[in-house]
Amino acid sequence: MDTKQQIISVAFELFINNGYERTSLTDIAKQIGITKPAIYYHFENKETLFLAVVNGFLTELEKSTLAIIEADASIQEMLRMMFGMLSDVKGTMAALTGASGSNSLEFHTYMLMFEGIKLFPEVRLRIDTFYTQFINMMTEKIKAAQANGEIRPDLHPEAFAFQLSAVMEGAFLMSIFNTTTDLGTMSQQMFENTWLGIAS
Repeated sequence: MDTKQQIISVAFELFINNGYERTSLTDIAKQIGITKPAIYYHFENKETLFLAVVNGFLTELEKSTLAIIEADASIQEMLRMMFGMLSDVKGTMAALTGASGSNSLEFHTYMLMFEGIKLFPEVRLRIDTFYTQFINMMTEKIKAAQANGEIRPDLHPEAFAFQLSAVMEGAFLMSIFNTTTDLGTMSQQMFENTWLGIAS
């Protein structure tokens, strides 16, 4: 791992654990074992480093999520894969962040995104762009499945795409606050319920 990527990785871990405001470039440099000027060589200030961290996370989120929609698979298999992401929330978040799957990783990652939205318009725009792209791509997938006779023709494609997004996001959040639910079983049952409601 080169120095720039190491800075981003350590900064992400500290931002997740401590938040943006309570993390300093000195903290980051100390944990890596470099000087603060070495960080300035790669990043103009803490804000540009934070935006690099958030953009890196969102890029990985886009890749993993949109790849499922773009896969050459039936809509039934696509939905199975999407709900399958819920079965191992800790593993999914650890893979996206590069951090260890600790009990509080999901919560702190969400808090970091909310902090970014509050502080930087660029973060809000990037997240909004991601959800818009997700819904648009999902809408087209739903329309194609309707045309192929895979799912009910009376569904409202854009509304169902939004609904899927809301269900996935809500389930991730629920997994943070309700840790007793068996998400492996629940995610499979959620998929089955969804498919029963839309299949032709």
